[in-house]
Amino acid sequence: MSKAKTIDSLEFAFDAGEDMSEYFDFDNPTFPNRELKRVNVDFPQWMVAGLDAEASRNGTHFTISDNDSYADKDRLQREVRKQQEARPSARSTVSAGS
Repeated sequence: MSKAKTIDSLEFAFDAGEDMSEYFDFDNPTFPNRELKRVNVDFPQWMVAGLDAEASRNGTHFTISDNDSYADKDRLQREVRKQQEARPSARSTVSAGS
């Protein structure tokens, strides 16, 4: 089978259940869009304290360069909401008569 095929013929072969392994390079796979990019981020102090607390609960220490996720997105969002609710808002300090 020739490796030079059109997209339509490849789709047809795939849909027919043919072996597609000859079209893949298993010895040298590439993973596009997985390159690492170093960035500098400034976090509010309360967020760093929350991340430190989460790391302590996990029995680890917090370093932003670790590849492990210390909290999934939902848990982090809950922590942020909890911190925001704990702080008085500017609206609550203004009286209705002002």
